[in-house]
Amino acid sequence: MRVLVINSFSDRSETALFCSLARSGVEMDIICHPSEPEIGRFQSAGISVSELVIDHHLDFSAVRFVKAKLDAEKHQLIYAPRNKSVSVALM
Repeated sequence: MRVLVINSFSDRSETALFCSLARSGVEMDIICHPSEPEIGRFQSAGISVSELVIDHHLDFSAVRFVKAKLDAEKHQLIYAPRNKSVSVALM
């Protein structure tokens, strides 16, 4: 299974979940803010990390970025827990 996470910043429980899923064999891709403090932890768990700043709910440059990512790689699941990331994912 391949999962795309669109999340500016992750809390401790989300970080632990993503890393555990990656270690158990789930292919994880994370799109996060460039200043996300857990980027190194994600990468050491084998998670592909892309950096993106989502400025607002109708950020069309972010929509194009996510669409390009989805077109390039076939994901079975998208996890977008924040309002801005949900809006971008739905578009």
